[in-house]
Order: sequence, then structure tokens, then C-alpha cells
Amino acid sequence: MFTKTDDKFAAFAADAAKRQELIANRRGLRLALFCLAIISTVILVMASWGSSRGAEGLTFGTIIQWILVFHFDAEVRLLTVLQRISEQSPLRTAAGPT
Repeated sequence: MFTKTDDKFAAFAADAAKRQELIANRRGLRLALFCLAIISTVILVMASWGSSRGAEGLTFGTIIQWILVFHFDAEVRLLTVLQRISEQSPLRTAAGPT
């Protein structure tokens, strides 16, 4: 089910130039989703403060937004670690810069 997406992510992670592009893209998405999640959380707190009815949809949407924030954060961290490992690889230093 997710094989195509996994293969695409692996291809981007393996290529250094595409990996930098993907890191920048995911950082932007993470920041945008983080801001939206904060706004949704504030709206949820304000909506549930006045009444306890009708906040189920907003609660679900807010939870999904936070899940996406953590997902993109994990991808950025993984790609950043891969970038650092590839920069410090002994094979790269032995062969010289590429």
C-alpha cells in the first residue's frame, strides 16, 4: 500500500542533492503545520471552554494536525542524520570530495 511512497522517499534520501531539497521542503511543511496545529489547539480550547458540544470534529482535526507535525519532524530528523552521516563517511574522505 505504501510501497510507492516508501520507494520515492528512499530514492530522495539516497541522493544528496535531492535530500537537501527534501529537507528544506519538509522543514517548511513542518513549520506551516505546526502553526496551524497551534491555532487549531487555541480554537479548540476556546470552543470547548464555552460549551462541551460540537467540538468532536475540531478535536479530531487538531489531533491529525499534531500527528502530521510529528511525522514531518521525524522525517526531517532522519534526513538530517543521513546528511551528517554521508558528510562524515570514511569512504567519502578516503576517496576525496565528489
